[in-house]
Amino acid sequence: MKKSFLWAALVALTLVSCDKDNDDNNNNNPPADTTGKLILEFEHHWDSKSATIPQTNTFTNNNGESIEFTTLRYYVSNIELTDSEGNIWKEEESYHLLSLGTNPVLEIELDKVPTANYVGMRYMIGVDSLRNVSGAQTGALDPANTMFWTWNSGYIFLKAEGVETNSQTNFAYHIGGFRNGNKTNALQEISYNFAPSQAEVKPSATPVVHQMVNLNHLFDGGTITLGVLANPNVVMPGPMAVNISRNYATMFQLDHVHN
Repeated sequence: MKKSFLWAALVALTLVSCDKDNDDNNNNNPPADTTGKLILEFEHHWDSKSATIPQTNTFTNNNGESIEFTTLRYYVSNIELTDSEGNIWKEEESYHLLSLGTNPVLEIELDKVPTANYVGMRYMIGVDSLRNVSGAQTGALDPANTMFWTWNSGYIFLKAEGVETNSQTNFAYHIGGFRNGNKTNALQEISYNFAPSQAEVKPSATPVVHQMVNLNHLFDGGTITLGVLANPNVVMPGPMAVNISRNYATMFQLDHVHN
């Protein structure tokens, strides 16, 4: 009887010791991270010239007008990444407001991206219909960012303001609208196939997707030729705003992926 008791006690002590060792091993060797980061870079230019605000270069559109920007702001939203297995990762609360200043390169850092090799990406320029009808919000969608039409209860997707310096004519393009029925849907989708490159997201490295944003395409993007003297102000939804949005959708081009 004593031998049985001693044997049981020894077994119990051994089990406790093993459990402690396992706990120690788990604490010292946590599971490998399964997420990483990815950076989206937007480098602004006008054809071969770097673009900043205030400007250091002179920009001339196809109408011969001299363009000087004082404001350029736009929303990038609903970012999605596609990996090499066909899986799609969607960023939560994916609303980013980019505002051009003295640095021509602006960045968006995506966090908690699942470890994978990504082969494609898409996003929207603008704010989706659900958030447009949800009233004023916070963060990038805060009305304090001056990208919200209080009279229209909706968001401005892209705001470009400045002056045509030859005539000293001010221009203002406040582009928005999301309803299809009356031809005011100015939401534009940008998509890229990274091939033959891949964006390799892992805990130890952060890939960069570098894009070029050609501001000349705002005026000459293939849908319409926008002249400041003919159309100095487009500040509400409608067919003209839709055409301008189709123009600026062509501003965005994938340059390279850096791992």
